[in-house]
Amino acid sequence: MIDRKKIVLDADRDLGIELINFYLSYQLMPESDFHFFYSFASNPARYIESLLARALKLEIHGNFLVINSFIKFNSNLYLEVITAVETLDHEDVAVIASSNDVPLGYFFGRSIFQKKIAQKLFLLRFLCVVSANLDFTYLRMVFELKTSIRLNVIIASFDSTFNFFEKNLPPLYSLTTMHALVAYQKQSELPACRIAVMPSHAGDILFFLKAFTGIAHPFNTILVHQEFVPIVQRITPDLQMIVIEEDSIERGLNTDPSFKNYEREEFFFRKVLYPSIPINAIFYWFRHSVLHSHSKSHMIDQWKFSLTDENFSIVSHEKREKKQQKLTTNKSVLLHLDAGWPLKVYPKHLQEKLIKSLENKGYRVSVLTNQSFSYTCSIIAFENIEKLEKDILAHAIFVGMDSFPVHFSTHILQHPSICLFSLTRPENSNASVFDGYQFMQSHLKCCPCEATAICPKFRYNYCKNFSSPESILEAIDQMWHRYHH
Repeated sequence: MIDRKKIVLDADRDLGIELINFYLSYQLMPESDFHFFYSFASNPARYIESLLARALKLEIHGNFLVINSFIKFNSNLYLEVITAVETLDHEDVAVIASSNDVPLGYFFGRSIFQKKIAQKLFLLRFLCVVSANLDFTYLRMVFELKTSIRLNVIIASFDSTFNFFEKNLPPLYSLTTMHALVAYQKQSELPACRIAVMPSHAGDILFFLKAFTGIAHPFNTILVHQEFVPIVQRITPDLQMIVIEEDSIERGLNTDPSFKNYEREEFFFRKVLYPSIPINAIFYWFRHSVLHSHSKSHMIDQWKFSLTDENFSIVSHEKREKKQQKLTTNKSVLLHLDAGWPLKVYPKHLQEKLIKSLENKGYRVSVLTNQSFSYTCSIIAFENIEKLEKDILAHAIFVGMDSFPVHFSTHILQHPSICLFSLTRPENSNASVFDGYQFMQSHLKCCPCEATAICPKFRYNYCKNFSSPESILEAIDQMWHRYHH
């Protein structure tokens, strides 16, 4: 931890420098002058863009010294960076760096900031914040700084561990910066094609599109895998798309040994996604830089922040009035018991108990699955999104895991639904669009958890945070009577 008492800015000595740093909030609260969302899809440069945009709204016009908060600082290093800025012409822009190319801070002189940068803040998000030389070149060319920018090397070397990154992600951000630089040089203005590279899971894409269509932002095109095109067409039919056809990670026939753990996405990005991006376009990869579950903010809100600095309303978790719609009168339940990884799947030994309990209470039970299933109830295969919509609406109540089908049922169809949470945080993916929604869990203190296959606490291959069949049956009964009596 940094002893901030040792960091002193002398007003006369530092010539009105605004030392800017920020705090990533873990609480669910509206945006304010001094609060920033913790956003798993925002890279470091996105926070620099937002910092300066917030400063302008507060009528602070520089001189700005933005410390790179994504490396391990100490009070001595703070003072070295500040001392380096003292020697600069405060009409200039400077990248403060180590000799091994780590950017330590960014200085924006008052005059040059107002003349060159304030009107193009959006372009700051394409800084890489992992290579000082690359960011120096990018700032000089894109903001036409010519001789008004300095690369100031102040220390011989620095531990280049970036707090904000998985170890293999920095090259992707460098690639984004280089591509933005080339695109801007070709057009000398904000490129007309501004691409949002979309995430690679159906539920994430649904939430991303809710954010994308819910606020004003600079992006006008999305890059999406063909598997998810029907979701985009159902939610945002007029959105311009670039479609890739090769297998996604964790799907299809990919056997390359580089596809391991997080490295699979890095490999997939370089080998599949990037070649699909036009040379004259700029792009931003809306994928995890950190874990979304570290915050209590909804994933939709975390994506909103990564998209724009416009004010936006956070997703409310308060229930609203019941939506009036024509519902099926048959006493039926559609269950979706699968999910993205094993610990999100409702435990096998409880599935049959839940189904039999429902049947004993007079419910017609169907299970949505493409896997082999030995139970006696009806099986409904997932074929396409149009059929999924019909199947959901044909049942009085839909029950699913924290996965795409239940989020589609609630956020898009607003159909009576119950979401069963296990190791994931409900605040990150809840629905509150109408009163016909309920989420359930056992409220174990170990949730949220980052495990996928084996519970680290109990060593089971299922999660004990799921609700019991008895409590799920009670919730279904209450929802049935609320809508049909």
